[in-house]
Amino acid sequence: MTLNADGYPVITANSTATISTHNGSLQILYSSVTDYGSISSRDYKISINVIAPDVPWWGVKDSADGNGKTLYLAGEEVPGKADTPDESILNGFASWSDAPWYSYKNDIVKVEILETSKKIKLNSSERLFGSLSYVTSLTGLKNLDMTNVKKASLMFAHFGRYGSGCTADIQNLTTSTALNATNQMFYYAHFTSFNPTGMNTEEVTTFDEMFGGFSINDGIMDLSSFSNNKANNIGSMFWQVTNVTTIYADSSK
Repeated sequence: MTLNADGYPVITANSTATISTHNGSLQILYSSVTDYGSISSRDYKISINVIAPDVPWWGVKDSADGNGKTLYLAGEEVPGKADTPDESILNGFASWSDAPWYSYKNDIVKVEILETSKKIKLNSSERLFGSLSYVTSLTGLKNLDMTNVKKASLMFAHFGRYGSGCTADIQNLTTSTALNATNQMFYYAHFTSFNPTGMNTEEVTTFDEMFGGFSINDGIMDLSSFSNNKANNIGSMFWQVTNVTTIYADSSK
């Protein structure tokens, strides 16, 4: 951006200037066909576009193919984005609307969890991706650190429900023996295939409606890594599942 002798920006026809601010950027688009000189001395005609500020660990952008929006999450610094502070540890959400991307829920069709030098450390994953009913693609689950997660209730509730099924690297969803509640975790979710072989359920006490209303395109659920030895509530675990023809389980667990 060119400044005059007094330090004011000089406007030229059809030019653009971007001014960084604390909360983001203010982009000024000079769209007139006349050179008006400096802002300080003359009238001017501009259009203003406020660019959304960078957010440390999440953001929503238009999808590359032009269809819908992509939600991205990151554990630390991403090129072009602000640093994620170490204290950005998620504790899940008490209600759907607590998710910062809730207002985009009907537009988000892809979720990307980006690989950075730090994983996203969760203390709870309750309702984390719940209500994202139009998602068709989920990648990067290996970049979630769920070591300390105790409650994963409703984590994927209604996920991909109204689309043709979500393609996800669900095998990379890794939990530990800290996990003790998975009720309604995949409630009315819709996936193309499903093999959560990284989940440790040894200490889970409640599986209530974990797969209530669940749907899957290829009909196969691989639950061979699951253990229900500590379970005291498995009521309606598979209530109203649809298009499920085969469930793999390990009876020794």
